[in-house]
Amino acid sequence: MKASKLLFSAILAAAYAASLLSCASKPASIPDDMSAPSIVQRAQEASDDYDYKVALAYYQALKERYGSDPAYLCAAEYEMSFIAYKQGRIVEAKAGFQELLARYSQPGAEALPQRYRILAVKVLDNIEAQEKGKK
Repeated sequence: MKASKLLFSAILAAAYAASLLSCASKPASIPDDMSAPSIVQRAQEASDDYDYKVALAYYQALKERYGSDPAYLCAAEYEMSFIAYKQGRIVEAKAGFQELLARYSQPGAEALPQRYRILAVKVLDNIEAQEKGKK
């Protein structure tokens, strides 16, 4: 009898844990009227919690809704590429960083936030160093 109660408790705990995990990984429902700073904040919180699926959903919404603002576009592109890098999707990350850096050679680039250019260069340098070490 004691073993069956223990088994039941273990099954119940596992089911509860599974339900928590499934809720955490659901893509975010992002209200249409959410401001850009709020989207960025929520994306960062999700990324800090390693919930990259949700973070990417927020950054994609940022690009779609506020991509006409070059600062938000650069932020979204950098962060999406950085998430790909953290997940080991190096080819995708590299392409994203290179696309972002291409913006900095276009007319009007002086108005773009320089931090994303600097960070993208650093990560690309790190990727190249890792690739050279593998050869």
